[in-house]
Amino acid sequence: MDGKKRNKKTILYIHGGAYYFFTKKTYHCITSSLAKIANERVLAINYRLAPQNQFPAALHDALAAYLYLLNPPKDAGFEPLNPKNIVIAGDSAGGG
Repeated sequence: MDGKKRNKKTILYIHGGAYYFFTKKTYHCITSSLAKIANERVLAINYRLAPQNQFPAALHDALAAYLYLLNPPKDAGFEPLNPKNIVIAGDSAGGG
C-alpha cells in the first residue's frame, strides 16, 4: 500500500469458504479484478480455518486485519487509515 493513495479507499476483502476452505490465493483472480475495476487497493487476508481452529478464530482474524489498517506498526510502510476510507467486502462466509 503506497502513500500516494492515502486518501483513496482500501477494500478489506474476506474470502468465502465456510470458514473451512480456501485462502486469499484462491481468490487472487477476484481480488485483482476488484482492485482494477474499483481503482482501489485491496487487502485480502488469510484467516484461520476450521476444524483446526474453532469459531470465532476467523472473525478475530478479520477484526485484527481491520485494526491493523487503523493502527499499523511503524514499519508497515503506510500511515494509519481513516475508518471512512476502509470498505469491508467479501463473499459467502467472508461476507457475513
